[in-house]
Amino acid sequence: MNQIQTVSLENDWVVVMTAKEKQLLPRFNVILRRIDLLCKVLAPAMIGIFFDLFKNHLVSSSILGLLVLALWNFMSWPIEYMMLYEVYHRTPELHRKVIKEEETFYD
Repeated sequence: MNQIQTVSLENDWVVVMTAKEKQLLPRFNVILRRIDLLCKVLAPAMIGIFFDLFKNHLVSSSILGLLVLALWNFMSWPIEYMMLYEVYHRTPELHRKVIKEEETFYD
């Protein structure tokens, strides 16, 4: 997930989705942070293990590693998009755009 999506999810979506039950906000933030940190730790470790397995063929392992990474991103993007789409459409509160300063917005 890129940085813009992360900021949007953590700062906007989670706050809107937990507006009715304030005690859920810290819990959601912790869960999202754990997922984010786990991915940041596991991804380089998996690539390191992959390169270590094919260390005898440096060029071919690099190309194969890039292909595996590209294939993984290509396959995971539709799943990520469908999940975000589903959450957005199941949460009507996310459909409203919040205008902080209405007077200056409409002037």
